[in-house]
Amino acid sequence: MSAGLSPSPPAPRIMLWLVALLVAGAAVAAGWTYLDQRRTYLDLLERRTAEMARRLAATGNADRIRAKAPARRVEDVAFRAASETLAAAELQSRLTAIVGGAGARLESVRILDAEGVGAGGKRSSLRRIRLRTRFVADHAALRRMLLAFENHRPPLFADSLSVEAREQGAVLVVEMEVSALARIDRREPG
Repeated sequence: MSAGLSPSPPAPRIMLWLVALLVAGAAVAAGWTYLDQRRTYLDLLERRTAEMARRLAATGNADRIRAKAPARRVEDVAFRAASETLAAAELQSRLTAIVGGAGARLESVRILDAEGVGAGGKRSSLRRIRLRTRFVADHAALRRMLLAFENHRPPLFADSLSVEAREQGAVLVVEMEVSALARIDRREPG
């Protein structure tokens, strides 16, 4: 034997080290993937928990708001009348008061056919009462009148609106279809 050669070859040791490094690398990669997935799941869990807390808080707030809010009555949405004719007269009276209060002058009012509202159609007790009106107003009076419609209880609706200027002044001729809901109480005389 020669003095420069070692009795055991280094190849098996290198192979063992390479296999050990390969196994360690695979273990680190698997651990890294596991930790990344775990972090993703924990983030998702945290987001879902926060979302659920917001929803529970909203539900609690809705219940508190509902408890504080006044109960809606039929009178807030529709006025009561014994017939469609009386309902139209009531709507005309309210419209006349609003137009006069806004500083406009009512020229004409025409009652249009009432329409059934809801599932009952024509037989429904809730009816849309409609009027076609014509009045003269200036810009400010028209604005006040439309604001009064919006704030009126039960609400009045401007279904169509046509505005024309009269002469050179600030006088407007307004034609409007106005409607409101009415609950018709058809009681038989007893």
